[in-house]
Amino acid sequence: MRFLSFCTIICLSLAISCAIASPLDDFAQHRNTLCKPAVKLARETVRTYLTTGKLTPIPQKLPAIFNQKAAVFVTIAKNERRRGCKGAFEPATKCLKDEIIRAAIGAATSDIRYRPIRLNELDKLSFTVSIVGPMKRVKDPQQYPPISYGLLVRGVAGTGVILPGEAKTNSWRVAEARRQARLKSGEPCEMFVFETVALHELKEAPKARRKSP
Repeated sequence: MRFLSFCTIICLSLAISCAIASPLDDFAQHRNTLCKPAVKLARETVRTYLTTGKLTPIPQKLPAIFNQKAAVFVTIAKNERRRGCKGAFEPATKCLKDEIIRAAIGAATSDIRYRPIRLNELDKLSFTVSIVGPMKRVKDPQQYPPISYGLLVRGVAGTGVILPGEAKTNSWRVAEARRQARLKSGEPCEMFVFETVALHELKEAPKARRKSP
């Protein structure tokens, strides 16, 4: 009976561990598999759309994890400064690859804070795909470091979003998210923190020129 009780406890512990595992865990474990094809899909989607006005054909050989359902943000930057960003906290399509395509086009063409991306500047831009985890409502995000946690502020007039790593201090993160949400000083709001799996585009080092003989 003792042996059975011990096994039962172990099984229950494993079940609980699985139940509380973050939905991001699977994507984090496959970061290396995801990174290059995800940012390439975002970039080529924008390139094709700006060239033809059409969606890019989805590559047939994407890893199977791209078929999982997930919400994403796509951020486009120039010289490490944001040039466009679009995404959602709940998936609007059936799988990750479709979410990347949707968010990439939005970041390039419909972020009202910036002028639309032009084709002739595309090679000077970098792409980041952020897979978004569940949100947690908080009264004060102070205990959630900005390097690891993003912040969503929701007010009557709108929302403000700061992704993980975009803020260096909590005070700036809160102030900027409130500004984006068009909140007046002292106006109440809802605040949520969240984590992401960020997939950054890695620029290839320029090839060394061969010396003339």
